[in-house]
Amino acid sequence: MSYEISFTNADFELRHGGKACVSCRFSRPVFAGPGARRLNLYCSRFFAVLKCFCQKRLLPLAAEAPQSGRGPVAVRAGCAVMSNDEGCLSLCFDVSLGKGPPRRYASNWDPETGFPLSARRIAGAGRGALAARVAEQIDGRSGPGRSIYYKDYKRLIKRRLSLDNLFVRDGRAYIFFQPGELAPPLEGLQLFPLGPARRGASNRGKKAAEKSFLNGVLHIVKRPPG
Repeated sequence: MSYEISFTNADFELRHGGKACVSCRFSRPVFAGPGARRLNLYCSRFFAVLKCFCQKRLLPLAAEAPQSGRGPVAVRAGCAVMSNDEGCLSLCFDVSLGKGPPRRYASNWDPETGFPLSARRIAGAGRGALAARVAEQIDGRSGPGRSIYYKDYKRLIKRRLSLDNLFVRDGRAYIFFQPGELAPPLEGLQLFPLGPARRGASNRGKKAAEKSFLNGVLHIVKRPPG
């Protein structure tokens, strides 16, 4: 089975002293089908946390910054459906702040149960094995394709690889690193293929599922995008 998906858009400004300091545009997915209630709840929480960050953290900073010659800080957030079939619903949420490159947050769901899937089971390997695969891919590149990475990229891969940064597209699994983690931020998101995604991956309990999905959302507050 697969979900029916539509999108709802929200455009709003956050003002201080009568001036627009932050301009937000959110595009949130809305799901229909078995398990959709849980999916919609988690997605609502994602955007609620992001809006809270904009109100409590970003607005005071934008209000204090010099306003001459520039408009409000732009915050854009949307969701891309990477896979929506009987084996996996795979979502990627991209969040950009100002002119900085977007940060990505991924989540994979079991359409049969409505619970998130284990990234470890989808990829068929744990952190250590996946880190080795990523390092091998960079080692195999030459010239400009390899020189964009920081010299200590092998250490950074082991330190910054997250199983929550995995999605499925066309039946294949991919893992990514945020801008600035393995290469300068201007190089953008670093994406690495992992091979065919495993089907029939077991789902996790409710508490573990919610913790994994919201982990990337709460990361926005601790380490703002851009």
